[in-house]
Amino acid sequence: SSGINAEYGCSSAFSNIALKKCLTVFPFPLTLTVVQFLGCALLTLPLLKYMRVRGAFVLSKGLFMTGILPLSIGKVSAVFFATVSIGNIPVSYSNTIKASLPIFSVLFSRIMLKQRHSVAIYFSLLMII
Repeated sequence: SSGINAEYGCSSAFSNIALKKCLTVFPFPLTLTVVQFLGCALLTLPLLKYMRVRGAFVLSKGLFMTGILPLSIGKVSAVFFATVSIGNIPVSYSNTIKASLPIFSVLFSRIMLKQRHSVAIYFSLLMII
């Protein structure tokens, strides 16, 4: 588990640095966000075909409109605002903000989902603070 966390931390830091360099040369965060999502969309189908993933998952229009679409808009917005923030603040500060995500995840799951967590979870969050 710690190896995966270290790999995630390194890849996140390296991608933030690369993004910062891109934004200094090409200061258009919305364009970079659109290109990123188009690239993912264009690569997904060939990758699924290469991996021999078969079958289709059919969504009803209601599920798409109430579930998938709001999540998609949220994801695109989050990536766009993250791109804007990387362009305007130091990368080290951005990484610090990302490291505090578990605190907010636990807090919001407690408030919105009424989930209770173990004492060990709350104590582990003290290390972040």
